[in-house]
Amino acid sequence: SDSELTRTMILTIGSPRLDAAVAAARALAERMRAHGEVARVATGVDPDQLEEVHRLYFPRRHYFWSESPEEEARQRFTPEALRQRARQVKNSLALPTATLTKFLAAGDPIGAFESVIARLGDERPPLDTHDGGFVTPEREHAVLFLTTHARAFDSKPQAEVLAHLDGAFAEIAATSDAPLTLEASGTNRFAVAAEASIRRDVNAIVALSFVGIACVFLAFFRSVHFFLLAIFPSLSGILFAAVVMRATTGRLDGVTMAFGASLIGVAIDYSIHVLDHYRLEARAAGREIVQRLRPSLVLGALTTMASFAGLALTSFPGFREIGV
Repeated sequence: SDSELTRTMILTIGSPRLDAAVAAARALAERMRAHGEVARVATGVDPDQLEEVHRLYFPRRHYFWSESPEEEARQRFTPEALRQRARQVKNSLALPTATLTKFLAAGDPIGAFESVIARLGDERPPLDTHDGGFVTPEREHAVLFLTTHARAFDSKPQAEVLAHLDGAFAEIAATSDAPLTLEASGTNRFAVAAEASIRRDVNAIVALSFVGIACVFLAFFRSVHFFLLAIFPSLSGILFAAVVMRATTGRLDGVTMAFGASLIGVAIDYSIHVLDHYRLEARAAGREIVQRLRPSLVLGALTTMASFAGLALTSFPGFREIGV
C-alpha cells in the first residue's frame, strides 16, 4: 500500500503531431516538478539511472550475462565467435557511439554487459523515444512517469496533486497549436475517487435515513415533540462514538461513516418501542413503562452489541471501527 509503484502515476499526452505531444510532456513535467508533493517526474531516460545501472551491473556482468551460460559460453569462445565479436567492436568504433564502445570494450571484450543490458531491455515497458522523450510504440502519445511524496491513499495531498495536474495541462493545451489529450492512471486516482464516492454515499444515506424515519414516525405518532425525544439518543450516540474513535485512533474509516450513518434506523427502535407503549397505555406513567420494558430492551441491546463485538475482532479496519 505504500511503495514507489503505488505512488507513481503513468501519464500520456496524445496529439496528431508527435512533436507537439513531446513538447507538451516536457512543459507539463516542468510545471509538476514545481509542486511540493511531487518527488520526481520522468519524461525520458535519466542519465543518472544509466550510470546507476552501470555501477550496479558492470562489476557483476558475468553473473547475469546469460540464462544458460553452460551452453552459451562454449559458443561465444569458439574461434569464429571471437573473430565475429572483434569485427562487431571494430565496426562500432566508426559509429557516433565510439566513445562508449572504447569505454566498455576495454574492460568487457566479450560483451557480457551488453547482454545484461539487452536482457534488461526485454523486461522494460514497450516504449520508444523521440527527441529524448518517452513515446508509445505507435508514436501517438508522449509518456511521463510522476511520483509523489505522499502515499497513494493520502487523499488530501493526492487530490491537490491531481487538481494541479488538471490545471497545468489545461493551460498547456490552451496555448498549444495542436490538439492535446491527457490520460492518467495511478492508485491515487482511485483512492481520491473512492473517497469522494464514499462522502457522497454518506451524505445520501444520512439524508435518506433521516427523512424516511421522520416521515414514517410523524405519520404514526403525529408529534414533533416525540420525534425529537426518539431521535436524540440515536444521534448523540453516533456522534459520541465517532468523536471517541477519532480521538483515540486519529482516523475514521469511510466504510465506518457510510455504514454507521444507517445505524440510526437500528438505534431509534428502542425509543420507538417505549413511545409505542406510552401512547397505547395512556394511564401509565412514563417511568413505570420504562421500568417494565427495561429487561427486554437491555436484552435486545446486549444481543445487538454482541454482534458488533464480533466485528470489532476482525482484521479489516472499517469493520473493526464499526464494531467498536
